[in-house]
Amino acid sequence: MIPFRHHCLFLILPFILLYQQAYSQKFFPKNKEIGFLIGGANYHGDLAREIVPSETGLMLGAYYGRNFNEWVTGRAQLSYGQISGSDDNFDIYQNRNLHFFSHVAEFSAIMEFNFLPYGTNPNLRMFSPYVFIGLGLFHYTPKTRIGDVVHNLHRLNTEGQGLVKEKYSLIQPCMPLGFGLKVKQSQNILVGLDIGFRKTWTDYLDDVSGDYPNYELMVREKGSFVAQMSHRYKDKDPSVTVPKGHMRGDPHLNDWYFFINLRLAYQFGRPPCAGPYSF
Repeated sequence: MIPFRHHCLFLILPFILLYQQAYSQKFFPKNKEIGFLIGGANYHGDLAREIVPSETGLMLGAYYGRNFNEWVTGRAQLSYGQISGSDDNFDIYQNRNLHFFSHVAEFSAIMEFNFLPYGTNPNLRMFSPYVFIGLGLFHYTPKTRIGDVVHNLHRLNTEGQGLVKEKYSLIQPCMPLGFGLKVKQSQNILVGLDIGFRKTWTDYLDDVSGDYPNYELMVREKGSFVAQMSHRYKDKDPSVTVPKGHMRGDPHLNDWYFFINLRLAYQFGRPPCAGPYSF
């Protein structure tokens, strides 16, 4: 997990890209576009060793982009998604009895690379598959629900944060990676499909990463409720106590989240002028 002080590097880099994008308009004017995204969000981590379709949440987003040329498009994007996971989805983990849900609010700078020449010029193709890569920051807050009551897991320090390990940050860097297909419906209207993976540098999207803290220490220092929230297996069998150091999660694999969304955009610009003296 990257320390918080290093996150500024991931915050500065997207703004550098955006500045260069805006500055380039003076010398290389290109077509601009504004778009909206809607789809689903999911995650892979300690509470989901494989994608669980039933845990898919809503994803919404908006972006501003510029076509540098027929091969490359840059976009600044704001995205919001809802992710969740539960041990109830896997027989092998049901006794651990952990659950979570969280929002993911992301700002990212993304570069698209077209496989086919694409743009507002009607002489170019009206569709193209593409791949994309970028840098971004996201905010999340893992929570769980017991009955009708929602509990903020980050505040509870369920793995002994503040006692035996450092607290984790709720603002983290990410690297958007993915592919898609975009199709021109008219000179200015674009529709498409994005399938995006977000590499993160944290294992705490789900508030689960390392070992169980000592139960008696948690009761003594944090209270019985926090200890119970850390050792949720006791909800099923109060007589069971796992030894200190027993794995609660796998710290060797960071968590990922995913966006799959439809894309609708309006491209500003006009077709090139016809005639021998057009510019």
